[in-house]
Amino acid sequence: MLCRVGVGLAMLALFVPSVRADERVIDQAEATIRWLITSSVEWERVAFDESKEQFLSFSEARVVGEGVASERRGWSGVRFRYTIKVHRNDLRTRDARVEFEDGRVLTSRDDWTEARPPSTSRVRFESPRRFEELSSRNVTFRGVATDRKTVTITVYDRRGRERGRRTAVPDRRGRWSTIIRLEPGSYKAEAVSDRWSEGDEVRFSVERSDGDWGFGGSGGSWGGSGSSSGRVTIDRPRNGETITDGIVRCSGRADSDEVRVQVYRGSRLVHRSDQKVFGGSWSAGPRLDSGNYRLVVEARRGRGRQEVSFSVRTSNFGGSGGSFGSSVSIERPRSGDTLSGSAYFSGRADSDRVDVLVYSDSRVVYRTTARVSGGRWSATARLDRGNYRLVVEASGGRGRDQANFSVR
Repeated sequence: MLCRVGVGLAMLALFVPSVRADERVIDQAEATIRWLITSSVEWERVAFDESKEQFLSFSEARVVGEGVASERRGWSGVRFRYTIKVHRNDLRTRDARVEFEDGRVLTSRDDWTEARPPSTSRVRFESPRRFEELSSRNVTFRGVATDRKTVTITVYDRRGRERGRRTAVPDRRGRWSTIIRLEPGSYKAEAVSDRWSEGDEVRFSVERSDGDWGFGGSGGSWGGSGSSSGRVTIDRPRNGETITDGIVRCSGRADSDEVRVQVYRGSRLVHRSDQKVFGGSWSAGPRLDSGNYRLVVEARRGRGRQEVSFSVRTSNFGGSGGSFGSSVSIERPRSGDTLSGSAYFSGRADSDRVDVLVYSDSRVVYRTTARVSGGRWSATARLDRGNYRLVVEASGGRGRDQANFSVR
């Protein structure tokens, strides 16, 4: 009897799946989520907390995790949760879903999609931990890299000012460390090895923390209204709203006598004005091109603050003839396209010239000025494998367009 039980348990063990995480699966999941976020919304940097693999079948896994999407140098950011399915054999992905703390949701197609290869150069922080409060001003930064390229660690304060920079060379196991002395306060550190690497960031404090980690005043907790004190509210635009008029009507309420209205496109401030509060209400009307934006409203006296994200979609060709300044559009590549090593860019413009810039992460890797002939412009760049953002701007005008693409 005991022999039969032992044989039965042994046979059962053959059908119990291993729960050991497959690093290839997790790397592919994070690379796909990073691409989905940076190609869809305004955030430039994506950093992951620990991602976990869940067994679905011998050919399919689900990866779940959390992370932070943020500006490269600014303090603002947003927490997110994600889930995605990965095919174990060829690393194709499907059913990706990203839920941001501010209520926005991104999803991918529900059929298998060709894998976007992760960068071969990746850097991660191991210390300090996210939101850790340190007692020593001599902060030790430790981490791991996938190669032995020199790692650059840069520390920024809440105003985006650089407060420290060091380099570290990984050992044969990929581990690196360095020490930077910092004054008391809250900081964000980023680690990268080169312009093609997938870097990491960590937010922490030295000796004291006011709980503001840049996530809409929520103090780093999941959820929340995005206001640090309730003294300022934004009624228009609503979070996640798409506006089809180039003049954005912003309004809300405040119990101070004046508010500062700031609009960001990525990490770039594109509008700032101080507005008087009348009868408890404020309003502003910035003129904006098509794109994704973040509106931040702060009480000039007091701690009130709130922010929302929105997008502007206007058609500048045809119609009344460009009352918002020069118009630019990108026709090739389309956002999400995968190109060969020789990337061909083209589009339309009603200016004489356009500035063509290609970014990897937030670094410019290609720049040229293209002539406009017959209302059309074009340029060609030779690029290595990776993920890129193409930005085209009218020289001397206000027109601007952008597209995200990859090179394989």
